[in-house]
Amino acid sequence: MPTAVEVKQLTSASVRRHHARRIKHLGHEPFHPVTSLTRTWLVFIDTSHGHATFGSDSQTPALKSLVADLTAELERLERNHQTEREINAGHDLAIRQLTHSWVCSSVPDSPFDPGIIFTDSHGTSRTTDLETDVVHFLGQWLDSDLAANLRASLAAEPWRGIAVLIADSNGPAEGMIRTLQEDDGTPVTPLTLPSEIDVVILIAGNYILDYDAVNGWQRREMKTLRIPPKVS
Repeated sequence: MPTAVEVKQLTSASVRRHHARRIKHLGHEPFHPVTSLTRTWLVFIDTSHGHATFGSDSQTPALKSLVADLTAELERLERNHQTEREINAGHDLAIRQLTHSWVCSSVPDSPFDPGIIFTDSHGTSRTTDLETDVVHFLGQWLDSDLAANLRASLAAEPWRGIAVLIADSNGPAEGMIRTLQEDDGTPVTPLTLPSEIDVVILIAGNYILDYDAVNGWQRREMKTLRIPPKVS
């Protein structure tokens, strides 16, 4: 039977933009030496707001001047001889404004010189239930404006419509991926498909789930391609 296939990635434009800006402004290395500091500091950059949406309008910390701005605040903490417990328990508002995170601590016996170690952090919302984290999640996405282009593309074709959705951990689909990793079961709840779509193929981590109205859900593990060694 002739088919029309449309592929979409379930990812957060905001988080992808954050990663690009982090490489541009902070580089690839997490550690940044700062000669004006006396300690090595571990600072968390919270991207939870970006991970909560597929769009690009969610606020993530500004990175262009983060090293300079944060250095000034860390110099203040060092001048005041504040301890890690006092900083985090006191919820330093200046640190929070720059990084969206309360977590900022000095590293005891650090092998690094004085400076700043940056690490990203975020929270993930999920229920650990396949029917909610997979079926309900996909149903909401398919019924939203996010899928409008996919549905329009398949509607223009006279053949059987197949939607291939690739879940990316950079965004709301992370919860779905983690639930599939922890639960080896197969969903049973029917997925409500838009009229333009006959089959949904979900690629999430190492797993592939297929759904159509006749066969319901099918689940299989993605096989790793093994290339035999070259014989000389």
